[in-house]
Amino acid sequence: MDQLYSKKKSMIKSMVLWSVLMVSQVASAQTLEKMIWFNEPEHWSIDDGALEMIVPAQIIGEYRIMDSLWMTLRFIMLLMVESLRQK
Repeated sequence: MDQLYSKKKSMIKSMVLWSVLMVSQVASAQTLEKMIWFNEPEHWSIDDGALEMIVPAQIIGEYRIMDSLWMTLRFIMLLMVESLRQK
């Protein structure tokens, strides 16, 4: 009986903790109007709730390279996991 009560109490504590964490994440979420930029583009605007920005073509190319590198790394990691599963 005491074990069941202890597990239930522990479960309630963890649920309350996760709830508080989720509420704090939602409360601190950025809005488009108050966005924190790491590398702010020269020209940007918000129209009808959508972010529009003008960026040089070089930046788009860099994003494509980063995306392809990410996909390659992800594929390699999946192969490694599959090879470990087979052992």
